[in-house]
Amino acid sequence: MTRSSDSQLEERYAEAAKGLQAGLSTATVKKHLVGMYQVSGRQAQRYIQKAMDTEFDVPGASVNLFYALCSAAERMDFQADEALAKGELKAYALLTKNAADIRFKLYSYQQKADQHQDKIALKVGEPF
Repeated sequence: MTRSSDSQLEERYAEAAKGLQAGLSTATVKKHLVGMYQVSGRQAQRYIQKAMDTEFDVPGASVNLFYALCSAAERMDFQADEALAKGELKAYALLTKNAADIRFKLYSYQQKADQHQDKIALKVGEPF
């Protein structure tokens, strides 16, 4: 198996970001990437992670992705509740963990965005 070029990787990250921005769950995006690029599930997960990190490197760069991830976490909570009602404890635990991971990442991104806004406010308020 050959290594992907930088341009191929960027294309894959962009494809993952498009799916997330469209409001698709990470599982759906992962399945799409596995089928489209013939990569392992773990590699597809890396593409998704990189897309999420890249989108938020510049605070405020992707509000759509931020809200899509919030929606995904809410959907996972709903699915977790359904799994618990059916007695599927493994599914409940996995969905709850994934939703918590997304929320923690969103919280971290919000902290970065707040710090960035504080720096801008200091520059604006400084005398010439």
